Amino acid sequence: MIKLRDSIQQFLMEGIGDVYVTDAEGQFVDTIFSGKPHFSEKAMRAWELCCPEAERGQKGEVWEFSDVDESRYFSVTTDTVDTEEGQFQLHHVMDVTNYSDLFRRMSGMYKDWERMSKFQQSILQKLSDGYEVILADIAQILKTDEVWLCISGVHVSEETGYSAKSKSICRTRVRAWKDLPDIEAGETKDGRICLLKGVVEENHYALLIRDGEKVDRGMIDNPMLISAVHLFVENGLLRMQIVYTSEHDAMTGLYNKGKYMNLLENAFGKPETIAIFNMDVNFLKRANDNYGHETGDELIKRTARSIQLVERDDVLGFRIGGDEFMMIGLNISFEEAQKLRKEWEKAVEKQNDGTLPVEIVVSCGMTFGEGDYSLHDLLVGADEKMYIDKKLKKGGRT
Repeated sequence: MIKLRDSIQQFLMEGIGDVYVTDAEGQFVDTIFSGKPHFSEKAMRAWELCCPEAERGQKGEVWEFSDVDESRYFSVTTDTVDTEEGQFQLHHVMDVTNYSDLFRRMSGMYKDWERMSKFQQSILQKLSDGYEVILADIAQILKTDEVWLCISGVHVSEETGYSAKSKSICRTRVRAWKDLPDIEAGETKDGRICLLKGVVEENHYALLIRDGEKVDRGMIDNPMLISAVHLFVENGLLRMQIVYTSEHDAMTGLYNKGKYMNLLENAFGKPETIAIFNMDVNFLKRANDNYGHETGDELIKRTARSIQLVERDDVLGFRIGGDEFMMIGLNISFEEAQKLRKEWEKAVEKQNDGTLPVEIVVSCGMTFGEGDYSLHDLLVGADEKMYIDKKLKKGGRT
């Protein structure tokens, strides 16, 4: 049969926490309710340092101490009582280690929620911007050095990368989806983690981050973050599709006349140097009359393809009208402009592969401006040179 004293002690220890008694000098007193505490030496030193002095009227004073050796934390409520035997302190000691761990976890969850909230606010403010603006936000919240958004679609195939160290964005064109990383969502491969992978309007995409020791694994698995990023990326791709359609010619994929006029109004960004190529497809009417409009359309498409083969960030191609094309070189030298023309002429030759009943012949007039040039005069000059080239290449033919 268990003794009453033992039952009381067990209830205090397991039910409501230990109750200890100290005298006016702070020495523990053995009572029917509890004996001396079984703390480590470090815990006893912590008790001595943290325990408040006995004062008449002291009631419900709360303080804390820890047992470093055992990784335990205690909360103590202390009263001072005056009795016939003298002045004593009553200490109700509760082990709050589990509560402390829970509080730390809750604090961590709150911090994650706060970071997540700021992240969502940031990307919501950028919904109308291009999809690449989110890359810096992703790098920051996931604590990664690099982020990539890989896209392969009907109109655009590129890998856009963001470096947290240099805080810069770099684009690399890719030919097709098969050239993009062979990795599924949630997988890690070649030091990169795939966060998302999907298809929007025939645009395949994959979002990857650089793996590393500092990467926030918890955030990677956060469904709210993944959902927010997923929404932003797909919204950005849909917006890209709409913008692309509004700016590009449906038949050829080159910039359309509307885009040309918009850039022309802004003087193409006012580059220090500019090369203008005015182009026109020869013998289009003869091709339409003799071989049908499908052949004529193929002449237009292949001419556009020759321009696309030499396009780059500083070289833009446009379809202005039925058989009229423009190519604009920005901030390139005169020598580079001449080299560009030769590369384009070779690209036209490649389109003449013998599969069409007619030869692709394109007239071209080029002008070059540097310094204080007149864009209007350059455009007129390129048009005049194009007609001179057309007469030479037609040689009296129609």
